[in-house]
Amino acid sequence: MAPLNLTLIYASQTGTAESVAKGVYHFLLENELFDRVRLFCASELNKKFFLEDLHYTIFVISTTGDGDPPDSAEELWKAISRVEKNIFSNVHYAILGLGNSTYSTFCGAAKFLEQQLSRGGAVCFLSTCMADDAVGIEISIYPWLDRLIYELNKVSQGESQSLDIPTLALTRDLVNLQITDLQVPKFPSPFLSLKFDLNTSVEGDSTEWPRQKKNFFKAFIKEVKTITSKSAVKVVKKMVVSVEDLPCRYKPGDAFGFVCRNNKDEVNALLSRLNLTSLADQTFTLQIRPKAYRSELPKHLPPSGHSPRSILTNFVDIRRPPRRTTLRAFAECCADLHERSQCLLLSSPQEYSSLCQSSGGSLLSLLSKWPSMNIPFERLLELLPPLNPRYYSACSSPLVNPYLIEFVFSVVEFPNTCPPLNKGVCTGWLEQFGKTISISRPLTVFLRPSRYFCLPDNLRTPIIMVCTGTGVAPFISFLRHRYRQLVNSDPNWAHSQLAQQGHHQFSWRAPPLAPRFAKRLGPTWLFFGCRTSKDDFLFKAELKYFLELEILTKLTTAFSRETSEKIYVQHKLREYGKEIVQLMEQEAVLYICGDASRMIKEVEIAIIEILMQYKEVTKEEAMEQLLKWNSTHKVIRDVWI
Repeated sequence: MAPLNLTLIYASQTGTAESVAKGVYHFLLENELFDRVRLFCASELNKKFFLEDLHYTIFVISTTGDGDPPDSAEELWKAISRVEKNIFSNVHYAILGLGNSTYSTFCGAAKFLEQQLSRGGAVCFLSTCMADDAVGIEISIYPWLDRLIYELNKVSQGESQSLDIPTLALTRDLVNLQITDLQVPKFPSPFLSLKFDLNTSVEGDSTEWPRQKKNFFKAFIKEVKTITSKSAVKVVKKMVVSVEDLPCRYKPGDAFGFVCRNNKDEVNALLSRLNLTSLADQTFTLQIRPKAYRSELPKHLPPSGHSPRSILTNFVDIRRPPRRTTLRAFAECCADLHERSQCLLLSSPQEYSSLCQSSGGSLLSLLSKWPSMNIPFERLLELLPPLNPRYYSACSSPLVNPYLIEFVFSVVEFPNTCPPLNKGVCTGWLEQFGKTISISRPLTVFLRPSRYFCLPDNLRTPIIMVCTGTGVAPFISFLRHRYRQLVNSDPNWAHSQLAQQGHHQFSWRAPPLAPRFAKRLGPTWLFFGCRTSKDDFLFKAELKYFLELEILTKLTTAFSRETSEKIYVQHKLREYGKEIVQLMEQEAVLYICGDASRMIKEVEIAIIEILMQYKEVTKEEAMEQLLKWNSTHKVIRDVWI
């Protein structure tokens, strides 16, 4: 076999792409096919590797925000954004993109990377894989790995003939199920060893975060208040935190990552199920097994100094449905044949998506269903993903008080489950945390700046804001900020007005604006949707006050439960389609903030239909126009799953 050198480059925002890349790296080493395999983070470009030196290269890249690359890909993006013909002619590449199809720009970073490499003359030796986290990335990754090995074998041996790639299949006879060809992932090899130190114990509620960032800081809760009515279907709370060591000033549209912890009762139940109650607070040491396919610990797991309770509380995600490979490993730990069959069935592509969509797919729920499963703790740690932070947009303005930041969050509830699984991991934790406000218990928070979801520099640029529920938060920040920008432009006038007015009902203390100020603003239009005006019209009084101040030009509401036929924001967009098109032709910026799986998609459909009607274009032309607005950031989204 001819020598073959291979380079893997990953760009990761939360650690998933890095973890996958390292898995691919060790998979290639385990197969012993190549003389040299190198692994780099994209941030190491021009430090440890150079694009012009690459030959056969595999890129593993995730997508953040609205199709944006991870922060670690900044230098790579600069290098590929302006490409010359044949500049990458020596590069043969394959791309593994990680994304979520519930977002409007699925795997946008991977698609842009592929486009630019192709423009630069690079040769694709394996079709790009777009792994979808909405249904489980393993469904795509394992077949792609098989094809990767096959293609690299062809390259090394100079072969061109096609080969059949074997897949692992289970027959009806093996599992006693009515399935003739059930594909399951390969059994993942163990790589961790664990040793308890029975002489040392630790508390489980450490505030340490395993992956501290440079803008990591402490925040103290000053106020938590319910802002929906008692009869509201969803409880929404406003939270105000104080910070003293914020590393840089945030701007409207920025989000903050909250480092949450898993539910205490859920952790205790898991410890009991795993037969670890007596060892729950004993420290242990993790090491890589001799001759294991991995050479280092997963990045999110500390090698020592922590207990099972500490790890399950702070470091691993125990609520997310297990990956297909995890279920495959679970099957090997089941003594009961029927339970083993259920594990294998759920690990198949045919059944895995239904597990991800159910509320009973958490680790504790599944372990409760399979009492014969006895999995070693170190094996479980190999398989569980990291507990990632949750992001919330600020609804405050740094111009009002840079040390007080305000958020709103909806307490996520699962009606068909029992405590402790009946509330969302972070929102349930924040709700409980806010009940015992104490200066001695800070939150762990970090800033995630928004690249495009921010106010235009020109105050006269028209803006259209579309949101539902708590999606109004960044727009409240926009409006408060716009107000303070105007007031600060004439500080003498503002000081006299504030002195005359004294205390005001709103925290940003808004004196009435002189007419000359409002004229400095372009049209500002908010489309807001919720269930009823009585129960969950968030910031109702403040929005009406912004209308009086002419900071907000127009407020259009959609109350879905107040009419016989449900009315949503997309219906209101169609109603005012002509005016929206006119504003977009005046270089307006349209912001959308809401649920990725439903609201965002429906709003995009409405925009396409508006363009078809009022621009008299075909559907294809309307879609092309929307794509152009997306790429030029005239339409900008802030979405959540």
